[in-house]
Amino acid sequence: MSYRDGLEQVESMEYYHDQKNNQRIISISKSAFPTAWQPMTSQSTKSIPSSESEVSKWLLQYLPHLSEEDLSKYSKHLVDDGFDTVKLIEQELIADDLLFMKKAHRRVIERQLKDWNPHKSKQLCDNDV
Repeated sequence: MSYRDGLEQVESMEYYHDQKNNQRIISISKSAFPTAWQPMTSQSTKSIPSSESEVSKWLLQYLPHLSEEDLSKYSKHLVDDGFDTVKLIEQELIADDLLFMKKAHRRVIERQLKDWNPHKSKQLCDNDV
């Protein structure tokens, strides 16, 4: 009898863990990745260091449909390159600093750079060639 009881307990534990894992995966997939029409909330950026959070918010202003994966990658790359504030990004960023981005995303940001830094627009145009 005890062997069968043990098997039943193992089966019920496996069932419980499977259910628990399925619920966790579903909740992670729903909350971690906002849909294309949802803006990123402050709750989404709580675990991101403050400079990456600031850069992430800045990126989402111009690329509101950016995936979580791209947002994280782009924010980390910019911060790692020293662009850890919006002021620094808007004053110093040039097209060559965006080569890590996907083409379409890079073009949107480059267009903004031309608006912020008219004196750099020649440099940006030269890099488009």
